[in-house]
Amino acid sequence: MSTHTSDTDKAEQLAAAVAEYGALPVPVGHLPQPSTEQGGQAAPDPLTMAAHRPVADALVDLIGMFGHLPVAYVTMHSAADSLDLQVDTAAGFEAWRAALQITPDAVELGTFGDSVWLEARSVFRGVRLELCGDGLGLAPEQAAVPPPGAGAAGPGASEGAL
Repeated sequence: MSTHTSDTDKAEQLAAAVAEYGALPVPVGHLPQPSTEQGGQAAPDPLTMAAHRPVADALVDLIGMFGHLPVAYVTMHSAADSLDLQVDTAAGFEAWRAALQITPDAVELGTFGDSVWLEARSVFRGVRLELCGDGLGLAPEQAAVPPPGAGAAGPGASEGAL
C-alpha cells in the first residue's frame, strides 16, 4: 500500500479544511528556517512574521509572570525589538513599575498640551520596554513644578533592567 498522497487527495483535503475552518490549514512543520546567525541563534527574517518572535516571547513571559497586574494597552514594535505598556491609572503604573523593578528615580513626568503622564524605560528579556501611565489627575501647571529635591538634571537619569 502506498503512503503517497496524490494531488487529487491533497486538493480534496484542502477543500475539506476550507469548508470546515473557513481557511487553509497552516503548514507549521514546513516553514522555511531563517538562514542568518545572530548570537548563536538564527535571526528571524525581518520580512516574515517571525520578526515578531522576540517581542512576542517577552510579552508572553510578562503575561505569565505578571498576569495578576492591571491590564495594559500593548504595542509591539518588532523592527525595534521594543514593547510599550500603557496603563490608565497612577496605581496601575506603580504596580507595573514595581513588578518590573524600575526604580522610582527612573520615572519621568511628561506633558504635552493638556496631557500629563508618567513614563519609564527598562529592558525585559532582551526587549526594550516602555511603561506609560495616564490618568494622573494633574493639570499641566502642577506637573511643571519640580519635585522637592530635584536637581538640575531632574528625575529619570537611570533605567532599570530585568
